Amino acid sequence: MTPHLRLLSASILIASVGACGGGSAGIGQQPSAPTSASAAATSSSTPTSTSTLAPTPIRTVTATPMPAPTPTPTPSRTLAVVNATSNSITVFAMDANGDATPLRTVAGPHTGLANPTDVAADPGGRVYVVNNGGNPFSVTVYAPGAAGDALPIRTIAGSATGLEFPVYARVDTAGTLYVSNAGRGGPFSKITEYATDANGNVAPVRILPFEDPQTGLQCFFPGPLAIDAAGNLLVASNPVSAAGEIATYPPGATDCTKPLRALSGAQTLLTGTSGLAVSTTTGRLVVSEQELLPPQVVEFSGAANGNTAPLAAIAGASTGLLRPAGVAVDDAGSVYVANTTGNSITVYASTAVGDSVPVRTIRGPHTGLNVPGGIAILPN
Repeated sequence: MTPHLRLLSASILIASVGACGGGSAGIGQQPSAPTSASAAATSSSTPTSTSTLAPTPIRTVTATPMPAPTPTPTPSRTLAVVNATSNSITVFAMDANGDATPLRTVAGPHTGLANPTDVAADPGGRVYVVNNGGNPFSVTVYAPGAAGDALPIRTIAGSATGLEFPVYARVDTAGTLYVSNAGRGGPFSKITEYATDANGNVAPVRILPFEDPQTGLQCFFPGPLAIDAAGNLLVASNPVSAAGEIATYPPGATDCTKPLRALSGAQTLLTGTSGLAVSTTTGRLVVSEQELLPPQVVEFSGAANGNTAPLAAIAGASTGLLRPAGVAVDDAGSVYVANTTGNSITVYASTAVGDSVPVRTIRGPHTGLNVPGGIAILPN
């Protein structure tokens, strides 16, 4: 075939394809006008050169919100008081007032309570009670939340314990128990220290003697106890001279004549200390003095030493102090005092001074208070 025929055949072929394809154009050519039917099909299926593609929508993912963590409930603290005459422990809400019924009461023949004189608690909420009316003397320990005629979970009693007319007790943050023993008001008064799991007729792990006629040792009779933030043991001594004393001993002390410091002298007003506490927020010492006239609650700096006057004193007819015994201080600095004569607990604001009226007074037949003595704030 000649070149002219090839070119003619190609032109015919291209024209035929264009007519059949309905608008496809050759290179460099404009497409022929489509028929109405083909135009409709083309517009619905094939975009023109001026058409733009619709953007692909962006899919947004909504995150499922995580549930808020459940807050750990803060244990509600309570106030425990031992009652010597009724052989009981009464536990109150911290805001109890008036003729309040206790949240719970421990009393009954299985409790082992016998003329209880002081109460203390360890960080786990176990309650320790000093009993100096039983035979033998004892320290009974109760489970957190114990109520009714509850059996002690542990009882320290027996000839090996060294308990001789025990009166006061405190427990440190490690669970070590300290007990002050008056020695029946005579020889062998001492502080006995017990391991965290002490039970039965067990010997103390350490003894801090205060009086021993065989060696000539003569310190004041040990009385109320407290433990400061450093773990030092504070001992308020009953007087054998004109004034009492609060001596501070380091952990492990065995010599009563070598305290870290000793608060004593006429300006201190210490004459018959019946309660001692250390504020966990300020470190100050809060002391109840029942032998003063009128009875007082006095406050010292935690580092007070020597013949130092109190920083403040609560005293007067409006205070409701009636032979005050145990004393406790909460985290806000409020002061709680057990009054043995008035069968009451009086509560004072942290700023109370002078003849201050209590912010609350627990007193009345429903309280169960019956010659209340030791008092302690429980962690539950």
